[in-house]
Amino acid sequence: MWPKDIKTSFFLGFFLVGLGLNFSGSQVHSQRLFPVRVRDSWGYMDMEGRVVIEARFQEVGDFSEGLARAKHGSRWGFIDPQGQWIIQPRFEETGEFKEGMAPVLHNGRWGFVDFAGRFVIPPQFNLAFGFSEGAAAVQVGGCCGGKWTFVNTRGGSLTSQHFSWVGDFSEGLAAVCQERKWGYIDPTGKFAIDPVFLRAGRFREGVAWVQVENERAYGFINPKGRTVIPPRFQGAGDMHEGLARVKIGKRWGYIDRMGHEAIPPRFERARDFQEGLAAVKFEGRWGYIRRDGQWVIAPRFTEAESFSQGLARVWLGDSLAYIDRSGGLRWPPSSETPP
Repeated sequence: MWPKDIKTSFFLGFFLVGLGLNFSGSQVHSQRLFPVRVRDSWGYMDMEGRVVIEARFQEVGDFSEGLARAKHGSRWGFIDPQGQWIIQPRFEETGEFKEGMAPVLHNGRWGFVDFAGRFVIPPQFNLAFGFSEGAAAVQVGGCCGGKWTFVNTRGGSLTSQHFSWVGDFSEGLAAVCQERKWGYIDPTGKFAIDPVFLRAGRFREGVAWVQVENERAYGFINPKGRTVIPPRFQGAGDMHEGLARVKIGKRWGYIDRMGHEAIPPRFERARDFQEGLAAVKFEGRWGYIRRDGQWVIAPRFTEAESFSQGLARVWLGDSLAYIDRSGGLRWPPSSETPP
């Protein structure tokens, strides 16, 4: 969902997860397509910045598993890489396709549809996230005091327990919050790591960040719940490509899997490494560094996202743009480049 405040909406990440395009039915559009805004409508460009799906939608999402969410009028549906409607716009809201199903809002309730638009799990939930490792987080109960649980691909409950908040399953475990403490459950719904943390992230590359209660600092644990990097940071992110962003004092830097400093903390904000580069904020502007901490693209952007399949979304003022790994603009066309 990309509402009018598009710069903010990119970073909310509520439903826009899963950026890959995997569509074997189209040789012409086998490459990644990127959403672009032309005047007041949205379409898609290819890697070279050529518009390949004309801008005729009110809002759009990224392609995921061969289909993209698109809004026509007040309703959402799904299009293919040729821009044709595969699932007609009839939903109040949708998530992306993950593991063959997408969460959709129909008549005020969330359910899950397949690639043909048929309900696999009928609409019955207050909220629903996409599937991950065969499980989806759903909110049940009253709209104000609802609790979270997980369902499988048939709609059956994974556990009888309910939680105040949950994360996706990743590497066999999901972070869950119970009575204001975070722990991790396994695919059977049983606690694999007891809820003893103030906050908890997802497992990536064998470790997860957690905030411990006594020191209120962040460290990293393994899937057994054992501390592998002691809590000494004021903030932390997931491990990506062997490096994790951590906050020391008021600045962000990066550590390796052993907890050793890889890039000194000198950035106001930092994002995960993707495709060998990381977006970081320095003196009020975003740029990109490589793994040794050296600038590859000097900081000049208002906002910046991680690279995905060779391109990254950035903002020049309030205008969306795409850059390649050298920092060259792929969108907008040179004749439309913002000042």
